[in-house]
Amino acid sequence: MRRLEKAKRSIFFCSFGKDSSAVLHLIRAHLAKTLVVFIDCGAIYPDISAWAKEKGKALPHFLYFNTPGDFWEEVRRKGWPVEVDIPDLSGFGGEALGNDPLVFRVKVRPWTHCIYERFWRPMTTIIEAYKPDLVITGERKVDHPYRPLENGNGGIPHLRPIEDWDDEQVWSYLDLHRIELCETYRSRQASRRDCYACMGGGGDIRHNQA
Repeated sequence: MRRLEKAKRSIFFCSFGKDSSAVLHLIRAHLAKTLVVFIDCGAIYPDISAWAKEKGKALPHFLYFNTPGDFWEEVRRKGWPVEVDIPDLSGFGGEALGNDPLVFRVKVRPWTHCIYERFWRPMTTIIEAYKPDLVITGERKVDHPYRPLENGNGGIPHLRPIEDWDDEQVWSYLDLHRIELCETYRSRQASRRDCYACMGGGGDIRHNQA
């Protein structure tokens, strides 16, 4: 947390899920100099959206950002975001899927395409516009078992206060400090809820119950 103490213009990308809520509490003493940002990718659970707007009112600096474009129109045009890109499984997969959707029943695309358009690109745009000296997220290593968490990008230091925590530690912290969550998270499920229509699960579909 030393990085946060030294920062003068930090930014926290907060989903108001269990992990982000724990981080929001952890950095509460530094919120006066931190812009908290909620990115609505266009397919957020309604109760999460309402919760973010309500909680945002109590924060010194808060931005509710709506990703441009219509998520459902993108699904119709480009396909559902999934973990496996079916057309790549064979040489004729793309042609079959494109010319006759009934062959696979549904058009798909890699989940990374969707999350780049709906979250990563808006996140980068906000960072470039705000010019923070520290970027804070609630990411954990268990969320990305197949890739290391970078120390930062664009030359801006990143802080992930709970990157080494497991689910039990997160829930214990929330219980200890009696931190409330929106209805979607009250059943204490492990998966994230960035986008309830996402079949990709951000690299792990085992707990995606959306």
